[in-house]
Amino acid sequence: MSVGLHQDLLDNCAVQIAGRKRFLLARPGTVERAGALSTKYDAWARLSQVGIEELTVGRGAGTGEEDFYFVELEPGDVLYVPARWWHEVVNLDASILLSAFFGSRSHVARLWTQVRLRDTLHRSRLLKEGDCTCHLARR
Repeated sequence: MSVGLHQDLLDNCAVQIAGRKRFLLARPGTVERAGALSTKYDAWARLSQVGIEELTVGRGAGTGEEDFYFVELEPGDVLYVPARWWHEVVNLDASILLSAFFGSRSHVARLWTQVRLRDTLHRSRLLKEGDCTCHLARR
Protein backbone atom coordinates (compact mmCIF):
# COMPACT_ATOMS: atom_id res chain seq x y z
CA MET A 1 0.00 0.00 0.00
CA SER A 2 1.16 3.52 -0.75
CA VAL A 3 0.16 7.01 0.32
CA GLY A 4 0.33 9.14 -2.83
CA LEU A 5 2.73 12.03 -3.32
CA HIS A 6 1.66 14.98 -1.19
CA GLN A 7 2.95 17.75 1.06
CA ASP A 8 1.63 18.48 4.54
CA LEU A 9 0.96 21.96 5.87
CA LEU A 10 2.73 21.27 9.20
CA ASP A 11 6.08 19.78 10.18
CA ASN A 12 5.90 16.05 10.95
CA CYS A 13 7.92 13.63 13.06
CA ALA A 14 7.16 10.17 11.68
CA VAL A 15 7.87 7.48 14.29
CA GLN A 16 8.04 3.91 12.99
CA ILE A 17 6.53 1.61 15.64
CA ALA A 18 6.36 -1.76 13.83
CA GLY A 19 7.18 -3.05 10.35
CA ARG A 20 9.01 -1.04 7.69
CA LYS A 21 8.09 1.90 5.44
CA ARG A 22 9.87 3.67 2.60
CA PHE A 23 9.62 7.45 2.41
CA LEU A 24 10.26 8.95 -1.01
CA LEU A 25 10.87 12.67 -0.57
CA ALA A 26 11.20 15.61 -2.94
CA ARG A 27 12.21 19.18 -2.17
CA PRO A 28 9.53 21.90 -2.04
CA GLY A 29 8.85 23.24 -5.54
CA THR A 30 9.70 19.97 -7.33
CA VAL A 31 6.08 19.05 -8.19
CA GLU A 32 5.25 22.64 -9.08
CA ARG A 33 8.22 22.93 -11.49
CA ALA A 34 7.08 19.70 -13.16
CA GLY A 35 3.56 21.12 -13.62
CA ALA A 36 2.13 18.17 -11.67
CA LEU A 37 0.22 19.93 -8.87
CA SER A 38 -3.24 18.40 -8.43
CA THR A 39 -6.37 20.52 -8.10
CA LYS A 40 -7.95 17.82 -5.91
CA TYR A 41 -9.02 19.20 -2.53
CA ASP A 42 -7.58 17.93 0.76
CA ALA A 43 -7.98 19.92 3.98
CA TRP A 44 -4.46 19.50 5.43
CA ALA A 45 -2.29 18.64 2.40
CA ARG A 46 -1.51 19.58 -1.18
CA LEU A 47 -1.58 16.71 -3.65
CA SER A 48 0.38 15.77 -6.75
CA GLN A 49 -1.14 14.44 -9.99
CA VAL A 50 1.71 11.95 -10.32
CA GLY A 51 3.82 9.71 -8.13
CA ILE A 52 7.41 10.43 -7.28
CA GLU A 53 8.60 7.72 -9.67
CA GLU A 54 7.09 9.62 -12.60
CA LEU A 55 8.88 12.79 -11.48
CA THR A 56 12.23 11.02 -11.35
CA VAL A 57 11.82 9.39 -14.78
CA GLY A 58 11.77 12.34 -17.13
CA ARG A 59 8.41 13.97 -16.35
CA GLY A 60 10.03 16.28 -13.82
CA ALA A 61 11.27 19.08 -16.06
CA GLY A 62 13.57 21.33 -14.08
CA THR A 63 14.29 18.68 -11.45
CA GLY A 64 17.63 17.13 -10.67
CA GLU A 65 18.94 14.20 -8.70
CA GLU A 66 19.52 16.50 -5.72
CA ASP A 67 15.73 17.10 -5.46
CA PHE A 68 14.96 13.51 -4.35
CA TYR A 69 15.67 11.47 -1.22
CA PHE A 70 14.74 7.91 -0.25
CA VAL A 71 14.62 6.68 3.36
CA GLU A 72 13.59 3.32 4.80
CA LEU A 73 12.27 3.31 8.34
CA GLU A 74 12.46 0.33 10.69
CA PRO A 75 10.94 0.02 14.18
CA GLY A 76 12.37 2.72 16.45
CA ASP A 77 13.38 5.06 13.58
CA VAL A 78 12.15 8.67 13.51
CA LEU A 79 12.06 10.85 10.40
CA TYR A 80 11.51 14.60 10.46
CA VAL A 81 9.54 15.72 7.39
CA PRO A 82 9.44 19.52 7.18
CA ALA A 83 6.21 21.20 6.08
CA ARG A 84 5.90 21.61 2.29
CA TRP A 85 8.33 18.75 1.53
CA TRP A 86 6.72 16.39 -1.00
CA HIS A 87 6.62 12.78 0.12
CA GLU A 88 5.14 9.44 -0.82
CA VAL A 89 5.06 6.60 1.71
CA VAL A 90 5.16 2.90 0.82
CA ASN A 91 4.53 0.06 3.26
CA LEU A 92 7.26 -2.57 2.94
CA ASP A 93 5.59 -4.73 5.62
CA ALA A 94 2.42 -4.59 7.67
CA SER A 95 3.35 -1.64 9.83
CA ILE A 96 2.40 0.99 12.37
CA LEU A 97 3.63 4.58 12.08
CA LEU A 98 2.84 7.47 14.40
CA SER A 99 2.81 10.92 12.78
CA ALA A 100 3.23 13.87 15.13
CA PHE A 101 2.40 17.12 13.31
CA PHE A 102 3.58 20.35 14.93
CA GLY A 103 4.44 24.02 14.62
CA SER A 104 4.45 27.17 16.74
CA ARG A 105 1.16 28.02 18.44
CA SER A 106 0.61 31.07 16.26
CA HIS A 107 1.40 29.16 13.05
CA VAL A 108 -0.87 26.22 13.97
CA ALA A 109 -3.68 28.59 15.04
CA ARG A 110 -3.41 30.57 11.77
CA LEU A 111 -3.36 27.38 9.67
CA TRP A 112 -6.22 25.83 11.65
CA THR A 113 -8.35 28.95 11.04
CA GLN A 114 -7.58 28.93 7.29
CA VAL A 115 -8.19 25.17 6.96
CA ARG A 116 -11.47 25.30 8.94
CA LEU A 117 -12.79 28.19 6.81
CA ARG A 118 -11.83 26.49 3.54
CA ASP A 119 -13.18 23.14 4.75
CA THR A 120 -16.49 24.71 5.84
CA LEU A 121 -16.88 26.27 2.39
CA HIS A 122 -16.04 22.93 0.78
CA ARG A 123 -18.47 20.91 2.90
CA SER A 124 -21.17 23.54 2.26
CA ARG A 125 -20.65 22.82 -1.45
CA LEU A 126 -19.46 26.36 -2.10
CA LEU A 127 -15.92 25.31 -2.97
CA LYS A 128 -14.49 22.46 -5.03
CA GLU A 129 -17.36 19.99 -4.83
CA GLY A 130 -16.72 16.36 -5.81
CA ASP A 131 -12.99 16.38 -6.61
CA CYS A 132 -11.66 15.79 -3.11
CA THR A 133 -10.26 13.23 -0.68
CA CYS A 134 -13.15 13.49 1.78
CA HIS A 135 -16.17 12.49 -0.36
CA LEU A 136 -16.76 9.46 -2.54
CA ALA A 137 -16.20 10.12 -6.22
CA ARG A 138 -19.42 10.99 -8.03
CA ARG A 139 -20.42 8.67 -10.85
